[in-house]
Amino acid sequence: GKTSWRVSCGLVAIGMLYAFISRNVLKMGEIGVKNRICRPGKCLGRLRGMSTRAAISHDISNVTKLTELVKRSENIVVITGAGVSTHSGIPDYRGKHGSYKKGHKPMKHDDFMKNEYERKRYWARSLKGWPLFKRAKPNDAHKGLVELEKLGRISHIITQNVDGLHQKAGSSRVLELHGTNHYVRCMNCGDITERDPHQRKLAAMNFWWMKQNNATFASEWNIPRKTGKLALHQIDDPSVRADGDAELGQGLDYSKIKVPECRLCGGILKPDVVYFGDNVPKSRVHEAAQAIDNADMILVLGSSLSVLSSFRLIKQAQSLDLPIALVNMGNTRAEDEGVTLLKVEEECGVTLFDVLKYLN
Repeated sequence: GKTSWRVSCGLVAIGMLYAFISRNVLKMGEIGVKNRICRPGKCLGRLRGMSTRAAISHDISNVTKLTELVKRSENIVVITGAGVSTHSGIPDYRGKHGSYKKGHKPMKHDDFMKNEYERKRYWARSLKGWPLFKRAKPNDAHKGLVELEKLGRISHIITQNVDGLHQKAGSSRVLELHGTNHYVRCMNCGDITERDPHQRKLAAMNFWWMKQNNATFASEWNIPRKTGKLALHQIDDPSVRADGDAELGQGLDYSKIKVPECRLCGGILKPDVVYFGDNVPKSRVHEAAQAIDNADMILVLGSSLSVLSSFRLIKQAQSLDLPIALVNMGNTRAEDEGVTLLKVEEECGVTLFDVLKYLN
């Protein structure tokens, strides 16, 4: 009796000890998982603000090659296009679901400057488009570039985008090649003001027009609609255009729209962006060229490189025999013109997530 009782107690004790050891080993394992694959003090699963989903590229071989290029580089110049911001809800021009595919035509510089009705049409459409554009948030592509910058890999980001999302994400050395939609410039005296006050004044001057047309976006400007739901549009609204305006429908009369003038000289106000047909300011062209001269690698993200302002930078890099990597869904001008480069056919955010994973 005593022997069997002692055996039973011993078995119970062994069982309890086993459970205790197992539980603590599992906890230690969890701690190890949480703290491994880290850059100093930071875990991959906690890369600042990036998605923790299993982001695995379909183009593993070229992502690995891209990672090796990044490892060997300390002065990477990144050139970004509209494909970087599509996952933030801002449409591109030439992508699979871009503005051109929907029949949208981009604003042209001469149309804006020489045609009063076109100016009024743009500003009326911005009453819907601007609040959506302004609410856009950085996605994994923007956040991934911030992490690469923290690792000391990136010297400059040259962006063709006008959405300000690189700065929102936390990138510091950003050259906005085509300007920014967040400011308005007088085309006579050059005075620059923030976009928001301009849009609020525009809305106040045209509240009657919005009420008259029962605009679904009137609620954005605290203007009550006569009937129907107050439609607070999402940033992925298909009517939003890449220029920061939005489709309002057919049959609207824009001739009665009132547009604010320059506070200093009464001149024409225009978003501080380079529209099609205009030239990039020489100072920006020079700054971009200098960045390429000092680079040890070029990384293109989300751009077809169709416009000369970006493609000339690739030709300059080619003449310097710099390694060029390109991440884009779809064909690009660089490929068509035989530029030697490493191509990753994948989404920008997914690719950067994987590159950071391998780097760490």
